Amino acid sequence: HGSIQQTGYGALPLLGAGYRRPDQLEALDELADAFLINSVTNRASRVQGRTLVATAARVWPSDAMTDLVAQASSGHAHVAPLSGRVFQVIGLPVETARKVMLYGTARGVLAAAVRLGIVGSYQAQQMQHQARPWLDTTLEQCGALSPEDLCQTAPILDLLQAGHDRLYSRLFQS
Repeated sequence: HGSIQQTGYGALPLLGAGYRRPDQLEALDELADAFLINSVTNRASRVQGRTLVATAARVWPSDAMTDLVAQASSGHAHVAPLSGRVFQVIGLPVETARKVMLYGTARGVLAAAVRLGIVGSYQAQQMQHQARPWLDTTLEQCGALSPEDLCQTAPILDLLQAGHDRLYSRLFQS
């Protein structure tokens, strides 16, 4: 629940703005960089953003994607604002784009739980299905937020993620 809520308040506003205001993508990228003060989270966002744009450019080649690759390579390339722009370029409705981001968050947390042996794969699928009301509620609460509404809702998760680089054995990149 904490990860989904944090995505709602910390990433969805940037995704929505990247979708609706592509001319402000550089400023949104700077805002994302300032917002993500945890170095582990910041680095992961930049890696995921660059990977998303590179993959999208291969799958949906266009002049707009070529421009986006160039723009991403000259900035921080944070995943949230770039996701909005990528989804806008490929013609995905903004509401669907928001759902994709929240679904991806839930799926990522549950996939990590499976890899760590905390839950089984069938239990994770069941939990993902049970999370739908929470995803819908988060979309309702956060769908209209703007980048000025960004906030940290899960400071404990942020602190735990900050210690990831100091672990003896790391299982995941992000």
